[in-house]
Amino acid sequence: MALPSRTFSCATNCTTAGSGYSSSSLRSFAFDSRITASEPLQLIGVNCVTNCSNTFARLANWLRSERSVRMRSVYIACILACLFAVPAAAQESEDLNFASGLEQFQDIRRMLPSYLNNIGLQMLTQRQRQIERLVTIEDVSRRRAYLRERMLNDLGGFPERTPLNARVVGVLQRPGYRIEKVIFESQAHFYVTANLYLPTTGHPPYPAILFPLGHEPGGKTNPTWQQMLGSLATKGFVALTWDPIGQGERLQIYDEDLRESKVGDSTVEHTVVGAQCLLLGEHLARYTIWDGMRALDYLLSRPEVDPTRVGLTGNSGGGTHTAYIAALDDRIKVAAPSCYITSWRLMLQTIGPQDAEQTFPLWLQDGLDYPDYLYAFAPKPYLLLSAIRDFFPIEGTRETFAEAARVYSAIGAKEKLGMFEADDGHGYNKTRRLAAYEWFGRWLKGVEDKDPEPQIEMATPEELRCTPTGQVSTSLGGESVFTLNQKRLERLKANRRTQPVELPGKAQELIHYEPSSTSLQVRP
Repeated sequence: MALPSRTFSCATNCTTAGSGYSSSSLRSFAFDSRITASEPLQLIGVNCVTNCSNTFARLANWLRSERSVRMRSVYIACILACLFAVPAAAQESEDLNFASGLEQFQDIRRMLPSYLNNIGLQMLTQRQRQIERLVTIEDVSRRRAYLRERMLNDLGGFPERTPLNARVVGVLQRPGYRIEKVIFESQAHFYVTANLYLPTTGHPPYPAILFPLGHEPGGKTNPTWQQMLGSLATKGFVALTWDPIGQGERLQIYDEDLRESKVGDSTVEHTVVGAQCLLLGEHLARYTIWDGMRALDYLLSRPEVDPTRVGLTGNSGGGTHTAYIAALDDRIKVAAPSCYITSWRLMLQTIGPQDAEQTFPLWLQDGLDYPDYLYAFAPKPYLLLSAIRDFFPIEGTRETFAEAARVYSAIGAKEKLGMFEADDGHGYNKTRRLAAYEWFGRWLKGVEDKDPEPQIEMATPEELRCTPTGQVSTSLGGESVFTLNQKRLERLKANRRTQPVELPGKAQELIHYEPSSTSLQVRP
């Protein structure tokens, strides 16, 4: 029985002799399948080209060394079924990727993630057909409206816009600018500690930059943030940053004796708090995005700020919130997320979902991906700041840029989309900071800022504190995410008594249960 020569692909990493195989990279190989049915093992490890011969030789040895003849026969039968039982027409279109399919059965810990990832990848393929229809500014506007509607649904809506009750509690003087220590309330008695960097030269009103932070435990006191914010102020921008929930002066699970979080770093705090939010039909990003929008309210309340020239940038978790806020708030005119934007295809195949506020439960089901953040902002200027050695896959960043570039070009805004990448790792490193200064100078000041980064005098964490004890919980009290969730729970309890639901049906709805059409195969 002879078959024509065919080309297949496998998930391997077999670049050196003796290496194993994994799904970390995709490589292509070809083999001559003109063999007889009596020679199935010739297929594996003999006729593969150099890159994959080691992988399939190991697979062949594994099959030969299997103690159970019955199991070995099953494996060989599976191979033969894939190769010989498929009609010729189907062979031309069906993906016979044997090695990657085998991987999920080798490691039982990966079976469920692999199954779910495959569903996600199918959803991304379906999404692509929708994106191909984005060709006019009206198409993009409809996509923006859809993204916002789905984000608000996943977030559980936003809180009421209550008075900020902002106050300046201290000032640090620096050459060419000053730092004001600010406390405001993003919700009633939910205190936010912030630093405002104000130029003391030039002529106000100035352009402004909103600067959400990443996951560093020290929050706004991090030296990298001080360097960038001070540089922006020196260059004539007002810049505002604030401590995120679970960081800096806003630990939610603070131990007064340990003088630190009871549960760990900021990502652990976010996980604990985020799980509670999900039980209430809300999302931790509801709080974190709202903090950012209220920070923008405060920034625009300052007479030194020109409200028509406001930019937004941050790194990692700050890049996340740059993408979020830019997509949801029309007051932002220029955006530049750093070390965050990639693609969900690459995320599923590499590091997977990240922090609690960075993952929306229905995102892929709703047909959304990273480029949709850009479409929600189009046609305004958007710069992707990236690192080749980042754990957010650079290949995904390039995919997103390529997809979005087509749309930006179609709507006549090609020059307003940019991408900068540097051969370094995760972080708002100097190369990306310089690219950001140039981008904001171009679009908010009308100048090409290629000046070197100025030297900034660093402040100590104690100097930048807004509270006497260094923690809102021990200095001001007020609300926490837990107390706000508790109040939300009480409201839900009151409503529950008057609106009974059919519990089995509601449970199936919440877990997105889909009955299987396949009969259960039980074997002794």
